Amino acid sequence: IERNHSILLEKHPSYDRKIQDLISSNSLKDLRQFLIMLLSSNKAGAILLFDNEFGGGAHQFREERVRRIINDGDAVFVISYKRNKEKITTLEFYFKTYNFSYSVGQPDDLVKLFRSMKVREIVVNSFVSFPNVEDWIALTTRVHGGGDCRLVFLMHDYFSVCPSYTLVNDLSEYCGVPRDLNVCHECLIRSNGDFKRFEAHADILAWRTQWETFLQRCDEIVCFGGSSAEILRRAYPSIEMARIVVQPHDISGRFRQIYFDSWRSTVKTIGVLGAINLAKGSHVLRDLVEYIDTRRLAVKVILFGEIDV
Repeated sequence: IERNHSILLEKHPSYDRKIQDLISSNSLKDLRQFLIMLLSSNKAGAILLFDNEFGGGAHQFREERVRRIINDGDAVFVISYKRNKEKITTLEFYFKTYNFSYSVGQPDDLVKLFRSMKVREIVVNSFVSFPNVEDWIALTTRVHGGGDCRLVFLMHDYFSVCPSYTLVNDLSEYCGVPRDLNVCHECLIRSNGDFKRFEAHADILAWRTQWETFLQRCDEIVCFGGSSAEILRRAYPSIEMARIVVQPHDISGRFRQIYFDSWRSTVKTIGVLGAINLAKGSHVLRDLVEYIDTRRLAVKVILFGEIDV
């Protein structure tokens, strides 16, 4: 090897330096990563998943789903939007020990990429906070229509029903999903809800039209409770029940035993877990604590999280 190397250097004295320069510049990185994505996805087909970066239960659901995909030996693309100061949309790729990350401009920038890959399933975990959400819905439709893949929608929130994705109206009450869209139209105008950070000027008629088209294309709509399925069907009676799967969350085995008979006490303890805001009943919890305190009941309320009151 040394002799051949010496002969090579006699003919090409700058060979070693050029090789080191090439390694240092890593100019073939993008091509190399593209080929890894192409080869790994074209074998069994990759999963394409959309989600925001809000954290919480939906985010944990996504993280666990991604881990299962990787452990099964499949490739997954995750497109997420982080509504911070930079407002960055990110495309991440995972396969075995590979993990690549890219900043994304517009949804149209990704059409050619995913048409060159084999995508076997598109999963929408959540579109809340995505800018110009109609463009991202259109991207899923184009990728879905361009190949043989399933389109799955996970109903972690009610964003598909209304920009006010918790269905809290302008009176800070559950709206009940009025059948008269004029009521919704006026509510969206008057509301000062947190959702206005994402959808300041949404038109409910256009909203329902674009989402209904998307939902009709879905091969599966996963609702995590029967009430969610009922609310979805109230907003979209045209959605066939055959598309909807009610799949309650399963947290069995996640926590060690938290109650023992030896811990019996005359004081009852109520545990509340999570970030509790108006939509999750912070006012109900406040009234409950006031009721307990006023009557000096032997009840203790413990909040594992935070509350907005």
